[in-house]
Amino acid sequence: MPDTTAHTFPNDPALVRLLIAAQQTADSHIMVHDVCGFEKTYPAILGDVIHMRHIIRSHLSAIKTNEHGSLCEERPYIAVISKSGYEFIVAFFAIRAMGGVCMPLSPDLSLDETSYFLRYTTASCFLVGRGCMRVVQDKIANHVEHGGQDLLALPIFCEAAPVSPSDISIDDAADLDPGGPGFVILTSGTTGRHKGVVLPRRSLIPTYVAEPNSTTISYRPCFWVGGATNLIAPMVTGKKVYALRPNTTAQELLDTFKKHRITWLTFSPWVMKAMKDLLTDDDGFLSEERRQEYATWFQHLTRFRCSSGMPGRETVQFWAYLTGRPLENIYAGTEFGGAISVGETHLNGLDSIGFPVFNTVVKLTEGDHGELRVKSPFMMIRYVGDDKATQDAFDEEGFYKTGDLVDLRNGEYFMVGRMIDQIFFYSFRIPIMRVESNLQDLSYISEACVCAVPDRDATELCAAVVRLRDGNLAAQQSVLHRIRADLSEVLPAYMLPAIIRIMKDEEVVPKTQSGKIVRRFVAKRFFDNVDWQSLGIQPLGFQYFGNMAPESEVKNGA
Repeated sequence: MPDTTAHTFPNDPALVRLLIAAQQTADSHIMVHDVCGFEKTYPAILGDVIHMRHIIRSHLSAIKTNEHGSLCEERPYIAVISKSGYEFIVAFFAIRAMGGVCMPLSPDLSLDETSYFLRYTTASCFLVGRGCMRVVQDKIANHVEHGGQDLLALPIFCEAAPVSPSDISIDDAADLDPGGPGFVILTSGTTGRHKGVVLPRRSLIPTYVAEPNSTTISYRPCFWVGGATNLIAPMVTGKKVYALRPNTTAQELLDTFKKHRITWLTFSPWVMKAMKDLLTDDDGFLSEERRQEYATWFQHLTRFRCSSGMPGRETVQFWAYLTGRPLENIYAGTEFGGAISVGETHLNGLDSIGFPVFNTVVKLTEGDHGELRVKSPFMMIRYVGDDKATQDAFDEEGFYKTGDLVDLRNGEYFMVGRMIDQIFFYSFRIPIMRVESNLQDLSYISEACVCAVPDRDATELCAAVVRLRDGNLAAQQSVLHRIRADLSEVLPAYMLPAIIRIMKDEEVVPKTQSGKIVRRFVAKRFFDNVDWQSLGIQPLGFQYFGNMAPESEVKNGA
């Protein structure tokens, strides 16, 4: 049966915005530069999307579709595994053109977790990128072995004939609810098993049109919300994107800025810190001559933005000095389906998350402080296969419980820390994020992680795992005292680390696939079974200050 809808798309926000952007861009303009070898214009992208939709439809003849050729609500989910940014773009829009729900998964996701998401979404098939077919076949075999339904694995096709945007129309009769399921993205898994977040169709789809010649970079995997956003948003706003390999290094990012005219990018704190370390000497120094050279690499950025955490003071100061632009903090999360608030950092408010964005309502549980709760039309509909977790995620008024502690000062919101990421030191609560970001800012530290270590008297101690930029410093017994002295300029005495563990070159901090630290494993790996009070001699690589209460520290002049 011929594909009679080959040149029409259903009325889906993502497809509507894709066509608008394509119609306002020259057909010859390259929109995607992918390190996997793809260079694609909008007509090439649209041709690949339409052809991939035809492949899906022809192979899913047994799956019920409606009169518009769209997947029915019973089985709309399609899983995607790919290492290529462009392949993900084709898969995402082809699935949406089928009225389906795209669910990108990591190639490294465990067999059991993969089977869980396939089962509870009743996924109809897999779309598979180059070099991933064997991994997907193993996942499907495991799924079937444990009672799941067999699934087709369809290669993502990216070599179709171009189709002009003017030859495609939106079928208003195929009207898809913008609040209905449109995307499934996995959480990072820092606190346990990954959860599948079902987002509405309107999520991750900006409604503005980018300035001509806008260009950005995609450097994170497509199976995390930041990576998916950095591929979807450029396509629906008219930005050219350089799609780098997943988990790109800071050096590769710097090389891309040096070679190309990048106008738009949101950085993560670790990327900002890593690039800063590469651009400065071991002591953090940057000469004026080099500053002028490096500044040209970033001169086309219209905004300098950070998300996924709070950068430290030294990092903020460095980038302000280098670029001459203030840093904007974006407060966002997987369950939010986009940004909740945007704030401009200032030296007296590095932890500012600013003000709520349009269409977002926020509240704090205790007036001007407490847990931040949010409500927006873009936030999640539910968790895959977990009704209880979904119910527990919202309060009685339908606000999502973020788990973040926030203060409200003069109308501006400031991050305090995660409710679960606090160290209980005597009567004090130490926000891990605040200590960690300032620790990472020290010029002689290249990597740092903070966690809680149990203590008989203090309840918990603030412990830090650090990697030193100069390995010779590790032999000095004064590293902890130096750290405490430097941090005392920006932190109160009770927040200063009481223990440090200096990492060896071969040691790594436990992280999720998305690069987020798993603190429960950090404490176990580096501090397990160490009774600090009974130690006569500190183990090699450890330095211990003591567990004195803050009052005792002040009294003793510590």
